[in-house]
Amino acid sequence: RWIRTAPDPRQKFARMDITPPAPLESGSRFVIGGTDPSERSYVLPGATPMVEQLLTDPTTPFNWEDTYSQWGQLLGTLHASPAPVEHEAPPARTRVRRWWNGGDLHSDPWRVESRALFFDELNTECVSSLTELFNDARRDGNTLVHGWAGFGQSVFDRNSENGIAAILGEDIGVANPEFDLGALLAQSVELAVFSPPGTMPQPSQCRAALLHGYSATAPREPDAGELNASCIEN
Repeated sequence: RWIRTAPDPRQKFARMDITPPAPLESGSRFVIGGTDPSERSYVLPGATPMVEQLLTDPTTPFNWEDTYSQWGQLLGTLHASPAPVEHEAPPARTRVRRWWNGGDLHSDPWRVESRALFFDELNTECVSSLTELFNDARRDGNTLVHGWAGFGQSVFDRNSENGIAAILGEDIGVANPEFDLGALLAQSVELAVFSPPGTMPQPSQCRAALLHGYSATAPREPDAGELNASCIEN
């Protein structure tokens, strides 16, 4: 059972029309509901996020290409779902955009200073390019997206043919479908860079597996340019 708390009282949790199975002892979906506006309980088939197993238990057997393919299938199914008109951009994207443009510092001296130090490490061309990328409204899209896709949001489901279960919660929003795919591609780059040599497949292999799984369930093929932009954004 996982419990997550909203980052801000004004940030509403996502609600989806899912009837949880009784008696809620197991299952590959979380449970949404209750009257507490700041806390939700998630019932999942595993107690440990995949990323925690990866970082703390190197003996865990990971079939990375199969895992990326499964994530692709899950995202394709999600992206084929109707997008509620009341949803806005994923909260994570909104927070990053506000921070990048200096509108989410709340006059906090530490945050102002840390942001300035971050920008000091970037050259002018990089700042200009990323500013254009973050503020391009054409990239907002109208697809229901996960909003925080990655191995920190999934667990192994030993009782499922698919093998993994993903949390879909308050991070959802409306964007181009490449936003989710880019998050997983960016994570594959991080894993390749920071993992011991030979323990992770090349990002190109992860990309091929992700798109292969995605093509099985998605309503359309992703745009290559937008996919690259979303990878950079994430």
